[in-house]
Amino acid sequence: MAFRRPTETVSSKHLHGDLAHFLRKAERGERVIITLYNREIAALVPVADERALRALETTTVGERTMNVITCANLSGGAGKSTCTRELAYALSEWGYRVGIIDLDPQASLTRNLGLLDGEGSETQVPAELIESTIFDAAIGRTRTLPAPTRVDGVDVWPANKQLTMLEPMLYVGGQDLTNLRAALQRMKDDYDFILLDPTPARTALLTMALAASDSVIVPVSELKDLDNLDSLQDLLNNLQGISPSLHIRLYIPNKQHANQRFYQAIHRDLQLLEEVQKVMVAPAIQQRSATINDALLHRRAVVLHAPGSEAAREFREAARALLRTFGLNAPQEEERKVSERAKPKAGKITSKNKTAQRKAGGSKTGKAASPVPAARLAETDLQYPENTTVVFPEPTVQTQRTVQP
Repeated sequence: MAFRRPTETVSSKHLHGDLAHFLRKAERGERVIITLYNREIAALVPVADERALRALETTTVGERTMNVITCANLSGGAGKSTCTRELAYALSEWGYRVGIIDLDPQASLTRNLGLLDGEGSETQVPAELIESTIFDAAIGRTRTLPAPTRVDGVDVWPANKQLTMLEPMLYVGGQDLTNLRAALQRMKDDYDFILLDPTPARTALLTMALAASDSVIVPVSELKDLDNLDSLQDLLNNLQGISPSLHIRLYIPNKQHANQRFYQAIHRDLQLLEEVQKVMVAPAIQQRSATINDALLHRRAVVLHAPGSEAAREFREAARALLRTFGLNAPQEEERKVSERAKPKAGKITSKNKTAQRKAGGSKTGKAASPVPAARLAETDLQYPENTTVVFPEPTVQTQRTVQP
């Protein structure tokens, strides 16, 4: 965050005589330097500045410090799970050590990463087991999280419908809402970013996620998402005793239509919030359902499944905005494209000549054929010509060992 110079300097004597006047200045977002015998001794600043300064105390630029961030909005449909997933994989793509914790019993994030494929069969998939979730750590039964599942280079703690049992235990059972925070602190040397995806309503699971976090990302897709910001801010204020640095770090305009007046109104409101709260607003992410849905069918993040798409570019820009709030930088888009061109595309058909490409199913322009998932290869009768190679990615889901306390 870039801080403006204070608009006024006042002596302590004059401050005492007209305190109400200077408090109103702070309320308007102005800063006042206070002097004693012409020596600067203090500053009167807006609350937003004070919260940002507290956040900086927990962020050490240039060092590997873990940052725990919740993606939250009290309204459903804002794209919370999608933003969590895409930001996580964009950060991982740039070399950061990233973990995702799904705290929503609906398990949209978990399901969209393919971890619940086969759910309901005679043999349970690992993500269906309550032991795979944060359940035991949340109720204090264990001091550490279970072993995560590694998906495309990101560690994932899944959710499932059994997390609904946590609600009454956290509300009525008197379970400590700081258990998850304590468990995460034991992993502070193992990750750069932990992103939490809680429920889209004011629940104990959301409260526990915020209590474990240092800051919050708020996706906004409709005006109702802005209407609930006061309630979210009240919740953050109530948790200051547990997490003193807790604050809204970034707004993400999501699922936007740039030429529609409705979304232009959202953009104007976010600009006003950026000015008043001094909270960065990320570049808008447009509504690109086709690209996102295609990635979901393949159980992958958009930035990995369609790395050259406009949707992937916009999600990377949002991740780049997030890094800027920490004083960090990400590779420029041109650098990423050079890197992408330097390595073979997983899941693509490559050929030594254009004729072979066309025979393999490519376009008449000589472009490579569409990806063929490895699991479906046996279902096809496609015969690949000589000098054609089919490259499939290595299996991406594996279990890591448990992090030791």
